[in-house]
Amino acid sequence: MAKDTTEGVDLQQLAALIRGGLDSIFNGVLKGFVYLKKRAVFLAILIVAGIAAGWGLSQWKGKEYKVEVIVQPNMKSKNYLYDAVAEMEANLNSGNQAFFASAGVETQPLPELSVEIGPVSQDTETLRNKDYLKYLELLDRFKEDATIREVIQEEILEKSALNHRLTFTFEDPEMGPYVVEKLVAYINSNPYFSQLIGRSRENSMDRIASNEALIVQIDSLLNNYTEELGRASALASGQLLLDAGQAMDPASLIQIKSGLQRDNEMLRYNLVRETSPVEILNFGKVQPVRKSLTESYLFQIPLLLLLLFFAGDFLRYINSKARELKD
Repeated sequence: MAKDTTEGVDLQQLAALIRGGLDSIFNGVLKGFVYLKKRAVFLAILIVAGIAAGWGLSQWKGKEYKVEVIVQPNMKSKNYLYDAVAEMEANLNSGNQAFFASAGVETQPLPELSVEIGPVSQDTETLRNKDYLKYLELLDRFKEDATIREVIQEEILEKSALNHRLTFTFEDPEMGPYVVEKLVAYINSNPYFSQLIGRSRENSMDRIASNEALIVQIDSLLNNYTEELGRASALASGQLLLDAGQAMDPASLIQIKSGLQRDNEMLRYNLVRETSPVEILNFGKVQPVRKSLTESYLFQIPLLLLLLFFAGDFLRYINSKARELKD
């Protein structure tokens, strides 16, 4: 019986606590409503004034334009690309005339010009996916096959963040693209990486010429084999005895020829893709900058005025409470 009485008292206390909490929340909401109601006119004036100030500031600053350039670093020049952009941004902020002259900008640089860089969004989660990693491990078992090696390379390149976006922002839609073109050319003017690209292209062309010569020789051997098929020197095993008495396997020659042809295809692909330290994949056109509502002055200025007003009211409330404690 005493146990039932104790449980009843505990439930009553819990119900009282819940009612007290709900009453406190309701009273807080009522106080907030009364507070806003007393200052509704002033708050409305602040919002209207903020919208007007934001509209005026937007008109005074002018419309912004941008050019987006998608690039791909070659010869492990990613760090150089980001350092070059950081150097460019520092000179833009300081208005360094000597830098713009060295970049080939003959006119007065745009004071409002800015540049940002970032990787083009990729599905980075795919690289951490367990099933995807198992797929690469399965392919790795057959890496001796040149075709499988190409598949592995293409898969990794496709899922890696190789491309980067340069975003140039300015207010002059006529002069801006000219300056952007000069700055992008300045990035590609690095002599060290330009020399590496030149040497790589020379090596690729030499390998292509060497592979083509080997392919011609293999074709000659295969043609001779075809001519000798009906002669007595052709073995029943499908091999051909050369003049020195050494047997030749035509199947292995065909496989070597296919490998050389695939190698040449990859080399020609690299010759097209690697023409400069930073390859320009897409040089965008001039387009206006579209800002979201939260990024516009029509939203930011009224919000700033309201925050300042509420902060001032809070400080006055704290000050009054401090005076009451002092008294």
